Amino acid sequence: MDSTSICYQITNDADLILKILGLLGGIIVFTIGSSQYKTAQRWKQSEFLAKEMNDFNNNVDVMRAMVMLDWTQAEIFLYEEERLNELKDKTELSFDNGMLLKAFSDHNTVKDFGDEGFRIRQIFDTFLYELGKFQIYLDNDLITKMDLKKHVIYWLNIIGGNDNKGKSEEVIKALWHYIDVYQYNTVKRLLRTYGIKI
Repeated sequence: MDSTSICYQITNDADLILKILGLLGGIIVFTIGSSQYKTAQRWKQSEFLAKEMNDFNNNVDVMRAMVMLDWTQAEIFLYEEERLNELKDKTELSFDNGMLLKAFSDHNTVKDFGDEGFRIRQIFDTFLYELGKFQIYLDNDLITKMDLKKHVIYWLNIIGGNDNKGKSEEVIKALWHYIDVYQYNTVKRLLRTYGIKI
C-alpha cells in the first residue's frame, strides 16, 4: 500500500468517525432536550393542577357541598356575606340527610324544593360542575390521573358509596340519580376513571 492510499484510508476513516461522533452528539443533545422538555411540561402540569385545586377548594359552594357530603348533619351558611344582611333569618342551614334526599330529587318528583332545597341544589350544581372539570383536564392531558387522585379520591369514594361517612344508601343513590338526570357526565366519567361505577 502506498502513502497515498494510506492517507486516503485515514481520511475516510476520520470522516466516518466524525460522522459517527456527530450522530452520537445529536442523539445526546436530542435526549437532553427531550428530558428538559418533559421536565418543563411536568412542572407546568403541576402548577396548573395546584392552581385548579386551590380554586376548587376555595370555592365557597364547593366547601359547602363537601361539608354536606362529609357530615350527616351540620350547620352551614347558605349565602355569601354580601347577601347576609338582606336575608337575615335564612342565612344558616342545619341540614340533614332528609334535606339532601329532597334536594336530590328531580322536578318530576318534587314540585317545590323550598328556599333551602333550592339553595342546596345550587350548591351541588356548583360542586359537580367544578368536579367534572377535572375529567376535561385529564382528557386534554393538562393533568395526570396519578397527580389528581390524591386530591379527589376522598370525595369520589363518598359519591361512589365506597366511603359513605354516615350517608345512607338512599342518599347516595339519590345523588347518583341527580348526577344522572341533570347529566353531570364528566363527573360520571371521572368516577369511572378511578374505577368507581354509579
